[in-house]
Amino acid sequence: MTPTPPSPPPVRYLRLEVQFLAGTYSGTEWPPAPARLVQALAAGAEGTHLPGLDWFEHQTAPLILATDEPAGVWRRDYVPLNATPGHESRQARDRYIRREVEPVVYLWPLHGADDDAVADALVAAATRLTGLGSGQDMAFARATVVEQAPVSAGTRRLWQPGRPTLPNRDVDRLLDVPAPGLLHELARRHAITTAGERALQQHGHWSPQGGRSTADGTGFATMAYCPSDAQPRTALVACALQHPEGGALSWRAGEAAVIAGMVRHALIGCAGGDPALAAFAAGHVAGDPAGRVAVVPVPSTGHVHADGRLRRVLLMTRPQDADRLALLLVAMPPEGLPLVDEGTGELVAWAVPIADVRSEPVLRQWLRPSRCWASVQPVILPGMDSGQARRTRKLVLRALEHIGLDAGLVEAIDFGPRGYLPQSIDYRELRLKDRESWKMPAVHVRLTFTRPITGPLVLGQGRNAGVGTLAPCANPE
Repeated sequence: MTPTPPSPPPVRYLRLEVQFLAGTYSGTEWPPAPARLVQALAAGAEGTHLPGLDWFEHQTAPLILATDEPAGVWRRDYVPLNATPGHESRQARDRYIRREVEPVVYLWPLHGADDDAVADALVAAATRLTGLGSGQDMAFARATVVEQAPVSAGTRRLWQPGRPTLPNRDVDRLLDVPAPGLLHELARRHAITTAGERALQQHGHWSPQGGRSTADGTGFATMAYCPSDAQPRTALVACALQHPEGGALSWRAGEAAVIAGMVRHALIGCAGGDPALAAFAAGHVAGDPAGRVAVVPVPSTGHVHADGRLRRVLLMTRPQDADRLALLLVAMPPEGLPLVDEGTGELVAWAVPIADVRSEPVLRQWLRPSRCWASVQPVILPGMDSGQARRTRKLVLRALEHIGLDAGLVEAIDFGPRGYLPQSIDYRELRLKDRESWKMPAVHVRLTFTRPITGPLVLGQGRNAGVGTLAPCANPE
């Protein structure tokens, strides 16, 4: 009996929470950009010498817990002209001030003892922060090290970073994050400002020395942040299953793993002699378990009389791996992906790409937003539950985290041995190649979220093999 592999250690985070003393914030962006926070820490320390501050330059973009943008008002301020000391002239400046601002939390993952040592220094350094936004936005910060994965809570949503190649203008926020060279750039600008102030005192006019004081982009990178419930989790291609002689073809819902295996074998053939692309198609990318194609046969649901049979397949991967999936599909035969029976070597079907997903009512149903989702096939849990309901609930939440869905959006979880949809099947109806290899318990689940979630949703240990599919359902209430 193969021993169960040990669970990976929990990810630890440096958690830095900023609270605004007056409940107002007048920065140009929302949520406040991570690069703005690092600049504020340097300003509070009156220099870039703060221990551990350079650590931010080499980290991935942090997660952010923040509310939706608070309501605000425009206010006109009149400020003195520093370039003309002694004069009573004032310059008008309009500012947009957000009111009733809740605390904002930034979380950076920690990896190893070196990061732990830096985190200890930054916990102390966070107390030096005095403001975030403009000079009038007074704030203080508290830093801790936590092991809990961040989730949405209350009015605060989990904002996740992504590449800004094709930002969604409705939900994305383009925010600056620290990059190598940030502290050098801050020191350069500070030196120029200091030189200008010295010239003002000595000669009565502003004369900065050593270059321009404005930023030139050095030390900054831009990331597209959006709330976790709006974050695109997958890039996908839909295919219809067709008989070799033509015409639609269908399989029982319990055959999902068999169909997924044949489709994956065809994708590996499309990789040709490229070993990296073949590993991506097979799902064996070294050091990157999520770098793979998930093959999900789609049961026909959406109506009480739908038969739940498999007539379509989704090929899904992470958005950043969409280019690799496209390379596989470019090499696909003109007829589609050939599905070959492993035992007989016989061609049993073609998986033909669907040009317009909107033309398929079943796929529209699967990809629409819904607050309630229920399993068609049972979900194979990512661990042993020992028959305890509390443990089962925890494993279902872990399965959500594995697909990049914020567990804080879950309002209610129902689970049991029987399905909640007319098309749901029993675990014994699943045809698995090696049932002994699936040692984890399996349950049917029904999830109710605080807001509509866009599909597809596939959970559990079998999610890359077409097992554990969920379909939209009517809300329990």
